[in-house]
Amino acid sequence: MKFGKEFIAQLIPEWQTAYLDYIFLKSMLKDIRKSKEKKRKKSGENSGGLKKTGTLGRTFTGLMRRHSPRKLEEEVILVKNMQHDGKDSYETMFLMAAEEGAEFDIDFFNRLDLELNKVNTFYRNKVEDILDEAALLDKQMNSLIALKAILRDPDKSKHSVHLGTTQPSQELTTATSMLNRNKERYNGSAHKEVINEIEMSSDHSFQEFGTQRATLTSQQLEPVKVVRNVKINIMPETPRSTFRSILSDSQTKHFSKEDLDRGKQMLRAAFIEFHRKLWLVKSFSSLNLLAFSKIMKKYDKITGKQASRSYLDVVEKSYLGSCEEVGKLLGRVESTFTKYFTNGNHRNAMQVLRPLRKREKHRVTFLIGLFTGGSIALIAATVFLIRFFRIYEEGGVTQYMDAVFPLYSILGCIFLHMLMYAADIYLWVHYRINYPFIFGFKSGSELGYREILLIAMAISLFSMFGIISNLNMETKDLPTIPEVIPLILMLVLLFILVCPFKIFYYSSRIFLLRSAFRCMCAPFYKVLLPEFFLADQFTSQSIRRLVEERDPMQGYNALKYFATVVAVVMRTAYSKNSNDIWKMLSFLTSGIATFISIYWDIVIDWGLLQKNSQNPWLREKLVIGQNKIYFLAMIVNVFLRFAWMQSVLRFQIPGLHYKVTVTIFACLEIVRRGIWNFFRLENEHLNNVGKYRAFKSVPLPFQYGDGEDNH
Repeated sequence: MKFGKEFIAQLIPEWQTAYLDYIFLKSMLKDIRKSKEKKRKKSGENSGGLKKTGTLGRTFTGLMRRHSPRKLEEEVILVKNMQHDGKDSYETMFLMAAEEGAEFDIDFFNRLDLELNKVNTFYRNKVEDILDEAALLDKQMNSLIALKAILRDPDKSKHSVHLGTTQPSQELTTATSMLNRNKERYNGSAHKEVINEIEMSSDHSFQEFGTQRATLTSQQLEPVKVVRNVKINIMPETPRSTFRSILSDSQTKHFSKEDLDRGKQMLRAAFIEFHRKLWLVKSFSSLNLLAFSKIMKKYDKITGKQASRSYLDVVEKSYLGSCEEVGKLLGRVESTFTKYFTNGNHRNAMQVLRPLRKREKHRVTFLIGLFTGGSIALIAATVFLIRFFRIYEEGGVTQYMDAVFPLYSILGCIFLHMLMYAADIYLWVHYRINYPFIFGFKSGSELGYREILLIAMAISLFSMFGIISNLNMETKDLPTIPEVIPLILMLVLLFILVCPFKIFYYSSRIFLLRSAFRCMCAPFYKVLLPEFFLADQFTSQSIRRLVEERDPMQGYNALKYFATVVAVVMRTAYSKNSNDIWKMLSFLTSGIATFISIYWDIVIDWGLLQKNSQNPWLREKLVIGQNKIYFLAMIVNVFLRFAWMQSVLRFQIPGLHYKVTVTIFACLEIVRRGIWNFFRLENEHLNNVGKYRAFKSVPLPFQYGDGEDNH
């Protein structure tokens, strides 16, 4: 695979605009190559069409190098470090501007300088944010440990105690403070001095606690001083805790063991996310450094001017290449996490902090093919049995449609949901939409489209087994209740879903159950995007975010759902009382809810229909290259939104049973929801890209009354 494709595949999608624009620089090199080719052709025509042979050219070049040695690196470019507001800014002067076609080289280095400055600025900002967060995490850890000491022995609050037990956290603060004091000293020897100073003070602290304790904390601190003005900041996550938070005094400073245990779990999650941030920032630096090296080597190869050494020396001395605190913080965070959150078990800590990527298994693909083939064969057998034995004629059809078909139709809808979700995942991956981050899946635990497709085809296969078993009973006149088989299948699916053992994609099942439970218990639980996304599939609702986040859009969203609920109530009343008044109310409320939902889907959820966009009536940024796909999706969405009014209009497909018609329209709604899923997540992804959001916001357990570090 060429580096350009590897570069696109490995960059962080939310930061893609902050990376070196390798593709554009590569296109500029193509222009330089074309300019050189034109120059060679012109030179060949002026000399009477004579062409140099490869051997003569190489020999002549060798003689010139032997008798007229030249330092080409110094003669091609001169890179200046221009200081602006205390930050580095690089400017390259092309020293061969007089030669023909040099304007292409000048444009190339001008753009290269812009890219280097852009990457440096972004990287510096991320590192500074990381340093601030490291100091905050250290303060939180000190508070947790001091509070636990007081809770364990209240008498200790009257005596001074060593905070040597908090040494990895103290270590993080010491290194951070050194780096903050020396933020402007990262060029040349000054940078090395800072790094050496940090190394001398911290590198061995996690192995030799006793030696460093005196260096890091020469004085003893009292826990009551550490936790002065500390308040609990744990958001209620259960109905019980929600009611308790409403009834209790928010200013209280009494901490229970449960509060501190919950605080420790929150800090554990914060350290995991912080470690992930460090890895992402480190990978940003490494990938950009490699991209600069590759593009400069291409420049040398195309032009033969060997300017890469001079420019790459500057890149290595820049903040991007010389700043090393991210790597050092990685080691310190891993040591802290090992000591405090895995009881010193380094292997368990690394399994949490650095989970291995799942390897695609061939047996998954094999089982998909097996289940798909089996389903097709059973469908063919079902059609044959119905036609050959003339099953379900007259009375048999009515009995089957009333008793068995509704249960199998539920299984069919589940199958279609899974099929659409698998297609969504495939498209999200294809267009580099970071769906695991958006949904908040545990790293490495998310299911790919193959696993979802496997589940769907397994449901299809066993459903078809049930159908053909029912038909077999009918042909042999067995006195068996027909509802038993589909009911057993549904109970098996339910058992697999709630199975407490770590089998059948355990982490994904727990995530689904937890999100569903939060939806049902809203507003007693804090509902985030995964819950909203799932609730949209089930047409549920919550207005807790309106209260907590003060976002008026959540209020409008609640009104949209309220209109839908009113429409459903009116439709239900109409089904029970078929008169003109209920029909008119049902039609009116359903129409209003439909128009509101269409507008919300296309404008709010998808972010389309932007009047002043560079893509007419679409967004500024699109992941799909063909605009007509978006217009087609909007048309399909409108059509399928009106399809749910079938129950109001009592539309009947000729030749089909009414329940079959209802099932078909339910399937159309599932298809519409699958299309909505893709464009909804695309819009969320582009919003994250626009704000460089690649991290989750993890709440911290403690709040400080002095106004500092209140997050």
